[in-house]
Amino acid sequence: MVTAVEALLSHLIDYAGLFPPAQLNLQEALHQYLQYRSSDQAWMLGRFVVPLSQVGALISLIPAGTGLPISVILDAPLSRAIPQLQDWREAHASVEVAAIDIPPTTLQREFHPLPPFPQGLEVYGEVSWEETAHFARHFPPSFRAKIRTGGLTPAAFPTAPQLAQVIAHL
Repeated sequence: MVTAVEALLSHLIDYAGLFPPAQLNLQEALHQYLQYRSSDQAWMLGRFVVPLSQVGALISLIPAGTGLPISVILDAPLSRAIPQLQDWREAHASVEVAAIDIPPTTLQREFHPLPPFPQGLEVYGEVSWEETAHFARHFPPSFRAKIRTGGLTPAAFPTAPQLAQVIAHL
């Protein structure tokens, strides 16, 4: 029987070992992720987060038959990124491109018109907590918000009431 905690946290935490604070190289990050997938806490582990520019290198490192779920952060223009992702999804069974994260700079630069995204792909727009109302008004309902709740300065961290207000409006 699944507990309430398991239902809430199942596959919730994506692994971003390539990014701060860990900032591992691709091979080390993949090794660490695969170790976590073998741990007792693996049920909480979500996707391996990787920039689009490193997906090709990641594919070459994945052991055969692994079936790696990934979330791709777009670090290229959408017009080039979407066809590339579609090609990878069709050509490499070892990688499940399950989600893409569109960074705030890309959302601001390429807001209109957004290209069609491949079927079955979760699309997340990364926004600060202050931008969520704008996001909810201007993006398709199929888009999901990934709310930034931190940064380099104390002002980048929303208070609990501010975050609760954001969640209530999404």
